Formats: sequence, structure tokens, C-alpha cells
Amino acid sequence: MSQPGVSQLMAGLSAEMGLLQGWASIARYTGKSPRTLRRYRALEGFPTFRWGRATYSHPQAILAWLASRERVRRERKRAVEGRVDR
Repeated sequence: MSQPGVSQLMAGLSAEMGLLQGWASIARYTGKSPRTLRRYRALEGFPTFRWGRATYSHPQAILAWLASRERVRRERKRAVEGRVDR
């Protein structure tokens, strides 16, 4: 009997935990392109982690990040509008 490899174990864990595996899967979930998501990760802290060569993310972490990002965008917009009104 052969032992399962790390990639097989992670695939099993990702399915069990509801993780999204790979940029294509994460992109389908968010409706954004993989390139855009990589830019979000580099510039805005989009929640992903690497295990070996694969990239993973959890849907709940993505939803929390999107909510946080929207809050920051609204606050910035209010700050800019406040400066213009004065």
C-alpha cells in the first residue's frame, strides 16, 4: 500500500474545510481574473496562503476581506468629499 502524498492530503483537507484551491477556483468564486486577485494580494492583502506550489483561500476570509475593503473605500470617499466641500 502506498502512502498518500502531501498534495493528495491537501486536496482532501481543502475539500473538507471548504477551501478554494488554485487561482482559477478563487477567480471563479470572486468573479475577478487571477491577475487581478494577485494584484489585490500584493497591494491590498487579499487573503491567500501557499502550500507547496498551490494557492488556497477560504470563502469566509474572502468575504471578510471584501467587506473590510469596501469600508475603507467608503471612508476614503467621505474624506475626499469632506475636503472638497470645505
